[in-house]
Amino acid sequence: MTETKNYILVLDIPKDHFDCVSSFCDSSKTSIMFVRTIAELISILNQSDISVVMIVFKDQDDAHYAGEVLDKFNEYTYIPRLIVSSQHSNNSDLFLLTLPIQIDRFKDFFESAIKEFNYYKNLSITIADKHSVVAKQSGKFRIQSIREARDLARALSHLCKDANRVAMGLTEIFVNSIEHGNLGLSFDDKTDLQAQDSLLLEIDYLLSLDENKNKFVDVSFEKFSDYVKFHVIDMGVGFDWKPFMQLDDSRIQASHGRGIAMANMLSFSEVNYIYPGNQVELIVRLD
Repeated sequence: MTETKNYILVLDIPKDHFDCVSSFCDSSKTSIMFVRTIAELISILNQSDISVVMIVFKDQDDAHYAGEVLDKFNEYTYIPRLIVSSQHSNNSDLFLLTLPIQIDRFKDFFESAIKEFNYYKNLSITIADKHSVVAKQSGKFRIQSIREARDLARALSHLCKDANRVAMGLTEIFVNSIEHGNLGLSFDDKTDLQAQDSLLLEIDYLLSLDENKNKFVDVSFEKFSDYVKFHVIDMGVGFDWKPFMQLDDSRIQASHGRGIAMANMLSFSEVNYIYPGNQVELIVRLD
């Protein structure tokens, strides 16, 4: 039986940028494979004896374009993605490592990527479950991590006509419930962590603490003839949601803080927070 090998795929980046990490890859029994095109990348992903644990891009444009392709294949959607660039990215869904590569930083990103990859392989919400959600009239779910939030948002979005629009809004609401509700991160905390490119690492750490291991976000939905209703409850103390319901000029240039407003404006027919702010009802009209 052929043994599956772990690989990091690097898209269109010179090999010499990665000379410093070769010894680490040897010790972790992971190989780096350099590819020039997205077509070549997809071809390698389809090989049964290769397990891709991270994909590395040279800039945000490459990551975005390749991501749109990968997202069409459910099994590739959650492979962690790293940008190695001299330019900063505002996309909090992607790891960013600035040039020249620092081996300690690379090691941290790699270990987080392995954790995410292993989580996805053992995910309880399977691809089959995602499709079965569409046929249901109601359902209840419990999520804890950012990865679970994104996965459930994608699954539930297919209950509605414009799945991409709804998935964006659900993701924002779910992630806010985890970061700010259950984990207690303030707006300034998140700003500082994003500036240090360490938000996802900090979230992983906070989720590992005993005080957070039993904190979840409960999500339910009901599907009616002309609308779908989502209900989201976190275990936080709540917040004053009213200033965040519309776009604010003071947050236009910030790295975050627009998610609720965008969800309210683009994703849902109604966004109704319930005092003290740790639960919200979301309505999507099907007409």
